Amino acid sequence: MANFLRESKIGKALTDKTIVYESHVRTFWNSARYEESDKSVYSAIRKKDENGKDVDLEMKFIVEDLRGVLELGDTDNDPTIMSERLAKGMWKGAYDETSDYIMNIVTSLMLNRRYNVSQVIFEYMKENIKAGKDRYIMYPHFIMMMINDQLKDLPKRNDDIMELRNMTTETITRVTKGDDERTKRMICRINNPAYVAPENDKWRHGESNSDNEDERMSVLSEKKTRWWFEKEKGKRKRTPKTTPTVPVPKKPVPKIVVKGIVKGGVLRHLEF
Repeated sequence: MANFLRESKIGKALTDKTIVYESHVRTFWNSARYEESDKSVYSAIRKKDENGKDVDLEMKFIVEDLRGVLELGDTDNDPTIMSERLAKGMWKGAYDETSDYIMNIVTSLMLNRRYNVSQVIFEYMKENIKAGKDRYIMYPHFIMMMINDQLKDLPKRNDDIMELRNMTTETITRVTKGDDERTKRMICRINNPAYVAPENDKWRHGESNSDNEDERMSVLSEKKTRWWFEKEKGKRKRTPKTTPTVPVPKKPVPKIVVKGIVKGGVLRHLEF
């Protein structure tokens, strides 16, 4: 499992150990804006010039820049949504404990399906920008990677470092921990790197020896979530996200954990 995740397209996003400096990430979000005309995010990062005067350095990036920094290997032609039955048939449970887009990402990795992770992240960033004064310190690790890619020689102080928890062998092990031997059985692309996804919206091949969820999924009650859709007159209909969010308090300064839990009990968006 650990090797599978490290070698997957989200491997760098999971394991990169870039040091995150809170002042730069906070400044980024405070000044960020999205321009629909060129589908770009603009922001500014502050530093001092040779005379000790504060100057703002402009940043601009699009989906492709994010894709390159995180080395996600997806394309603009890859989908950002998939059948809800497909994802839930693959997961077989824990629907209410996991965000729908996270379920889609994991499903795409397991079944070797194309999925535009870059665009999904970018869309959530756009939503955060549009929240105005209620925006959050979202994706601090990814933002710092973007900053480092574009801007050099920024001030970096030890007392400004965010305490982030990186993915470790221990946290990966929890995924397969349990007494049920079936939960430890490696399937799909984890078991076979050359695995070919089933056609259409199937989550298993007919000759597969995995659990068959066809009957249970046939009576699935569709749930309206951000990255799934309902067919309506042949068109895809996006629906509001359901995950609640909590604003970032300015004081005291929060210490953010990648898995989504902030010291002090404040809940954040999940960052994988």
